[in-house]
Amino acid sequence: MPKKPEPPQPLRHEVLSLAHLTRLCHLRKRIVLANIIKNAAFERAVVHKMGTARWLAFAMAAAVFLLILIAGCTEKKPAPIVGEEVAENASRNGSEKNETALSPCKEGNVLQRDECFYNLARERGDVELCKNIYSVEKIDWCYSLFANKSLEVCRKISNPELRVECLTENARREKSEEICNLIADYDKRLVCLKNVLPECMLLLDLEKRGLCIALEKEDYSYCSSDWCYYEYAKNKSDTSACEKISTPAERHACRAVVKRDFLECKLASFAAVQDYCLELASKRLGDPSGCDLATAGSDYRNRCYLHFAAERKDERFCEKVEPEMAVGSGTDRNWCYSEFAKETADVSVCTKIKISLLKAGCYYAAAMANRMPSLCNGLETGSQRTECYANSILHVEEGPVADDCGKVSDTAWKDKCYYRAAIVAYDKEICKFISQASDDARNCYAAFPD
Repeated sequence: MPKKPEPPQPLRHEVLSLAHLTRLCHLRKRIVLANIIKNAAFERAVVHKMGTARWLAFAMAAAVFLLILIAGCTEKKPAPIVGEEVAENASRNGSEKNETALSPCKEGNVLQRDECFYNLARERGDVELCKNIYSVEKIDWCYSLFANKSLEVCRKISNPELRVECLTENARREKSEEICNLIADYDKRLVCLKNVLPECMLLLDLEKRGLCIALEKEDYSYCSSDWCYYEYAKNKSDTSACEKISTPAERHACRAVVKRDFLECKLASFAAVQDYCLELASKRLGDPSGCDLATAGSDYRNRCYLHFAAERKDERFCEKVEPEMAVGSGTDRNWCYSEFAKETADVSVCTKIKISLLKAGCYYAAAMANRMPSLCNGLETGSQRTECYANSILHVEEGPVADDCGKVSDTAWKDKCYYRAAIVAYDKEICKFISQASDDARNCYAAFPD
């Protein structure tokens, strides 16, 4: 059988190198030269017809054509464009680098790839790798690894708790109050501020802040009030700060406290200023002996005794108060007993008051001030007790203390005490202590519909 012809091969398009192109160019030059020599006889015949001048012109034109042809064969390779070469290399290197970074995390499911990128970002310290994580929660944790690097990282975190931690870390590093103020939650913002601000600047009270700075810098010029000057003088044992106090009695009392010497009060120009100074200094030093130096029977001296009677729960200080009963307004011994009962909830001293009306007033005042109607139990007459119960149960805005109601001796007022306490506290459980057959019990439960 005749051999089947082979199918035609597809044309091959090959790119020739510069050396191949140069050799082809020189070959073309030799062909041109051969043609010129071959036609020399023809040219000599032409000379006879054209003349010598025309032949020379023709020869020169041919030479120029030949030079141009040769020049084209010896053209140099153009220099590469630097920018394009650098860009090409950079693109190639970047692709290789990115391929290298991502290649370890190509395998596995989404969770495995997320874990891979998380660990890779942590190992390489490269926050950019976090962008490859799919899970929102995981990417937040990834960004939180770099919380101490940049504030911009915090802005990428969606989890509120992690964002607060990130902002706090950046604020601490930068000592920046402004970064702390980016935290919306007040308590967490305050925690952040404690890490970046001086302790004194955290005080909202301007007087206390001024004192804090003054003590820290040992300079009372940061004070702006008498209280601040006094506290600075006391803390630093510096009487020069006392001189900045505006009122005479406070100024002398400041010196007396710093020097622990009541005689500083006696240097004041007026007796009233001396007595007020002694009252202040005695209270601040915790020393009742200063009270004895004040003018007998003065309000300053009597208030001084009352202070230590209540503070030490010792009514015997009231026995030093003069007179026993003042004419008109003012302080006296009965006043001291009544104030002592009110401040200590101890009505036993009321019995020392000899005037019946003042004695009853002692019970009333103590019961109402302490919201304890049981203090009325000691009154001598039923009408006095009724009035005392009514005042301390019904006419005190905060209502009676529920725990004290059980001590009220009168059953009807005891029920009213519990009813009032339940309403004020809005506590239905208190109703169960009321006598269940009473109207107060029904009214109490009715006040708390299910």
